[in-house]
Amino acid sequence: MAHSHSITENPGQLIGVTLLAATVGAAVATVLAPKSGAETRALIKDSAAKAKSKMKTTKEDVADKAKETTEQVKDKVKKVDADGGPDDIKQVVKKTWSEK
Repeated sequence: MAHSHSITENPGQLIGVTLLAATVGAAVATVLAPKSGAETRALIKDSAAKAKSKMKTTKEDVADKAKETTEQVKDKVKKVDADGGPDDIKQVVKKTWSEK
C-alpha cells in the first residue's frame, strides 16, 4: 500500500524542490531569451553552478539544524531521566515541539 506524505513534513525536500523549480525556470527563460548560443550556454552554466552551491548550503544548514535539535532533545531527556520519569519526558517533548 502506498504511503502519502506531505512535502511540508520534510523541509529539506521542500527547499530542494523549490530550488530545482527555480533553476528549471531560469534555464527555460535563458533558453528562450534572444541571445547567442555561447551567451546562452554561459548563462545556463552559471545558473547551474549557483543552484548547486545554494543546494549544498541548504543541505548543510538543514543537517546542522537537525543535529542541533537532536542534541537538545538528548540533553533534555537526560535531564528529565535524572530528575523524574516517563511523565516528565512527555511534558518536555511536548514543550520542546510547541516552542518551534
